[in-house]
Amino acid sequence: MKRIICTFIGALFPLVAFSADISLPSQTISVIQTGWGGEGFFIKLNGGVQAPGCNSQMYLVPKLNNPMYNDLLSISLSAFHAKTKLSLRVKGCEMANDFSLNVIAISLSE
Repeated sequence: MKRIICTFIGALFPLVAFSADISLPSQTISVIQTGWGGEGFFIKLNGGVQAPGCNSQMYLVPKLNNPMYNDLLSISLSAFHAKTKLSLRVKGCEMANDFSLNVIAISLSE
């Protein structure tokens, strides 16, 4: 019984760590693109940072149920055109989009 409980807890641990918020180092944006199905827009950073557990270096800013969507898009486009570094705060990966990280916040830096 202890073995089953330990196996179950061990299997859940990576999921808990994986779904935690992560702040990525400040980098410039190399690509901004829309999704094909209206799911939001994607960002790719010049530094090529890839978070643990995700297969992609693309970051998804989801449109569905995201009250900050327009703000995040505006800040991203401004940073892209000004070639300003920004830091993304991400939470988990979106499996339907090649394990792209979900962006939940953006901060700009000089």
